[in-house]
Amino acid sequence: GTYYHADSAYCEPRPDPAIPIMVGTNGPKALGVTARHADWWNWDGPWEQTYMGPYEILRQHCEAIGRPFEEITLTSGVTVWMPDDPAEFEPTYEHRFYPGQTFHVLGPTPEDVIREVELLVDHGVQHFQAAFADEPTLDRFIRDVVPNLRLHPASV
Repeated sequence: GTYYHADSAYCEPRPDPAIPIMVGTNGPKALGVTARHADWWNWDGPWEQTYMGPYEILRQHCEAIGRPFEEITLTSGVTVWMPDDPAEFEPTYEHRFYPGQTFHVLGPTPEDVIREVELLVDHGVQHFQAAFADEPTLDRFIRDVVPNLRLHPASV
């Protein structure tokens, strides 16, 4: 692509508070940049399959530069699917924008979704971006998941 460089760009009045920098990555080098510069970090759940590995790498980068890991606000994108028949559930898919990269799905039951979201919360995730496979899943999420979620961390 094309890149631009601006010296002494005018930006007054400056945002107050400053606009937070969010980095969404799982790459080890980019996680180093995240540790040095980001206010927020975003990666996809679920915990064991996709979030835990880069989480630990980010923690190590923070430790190496003396930055408290807790200064970074953790966020996660999750895809949710709760089909009428749980036997139809596919736990992974390939996103059309990221060929060859496997994405994981939370489900197939409300209890499974609650368990995965709470596991992320227990590890410090404070914000979620949720995508739903279909409208019935969204309805189930609102009816069966949201009222039963524990949104404060338990002891990990």
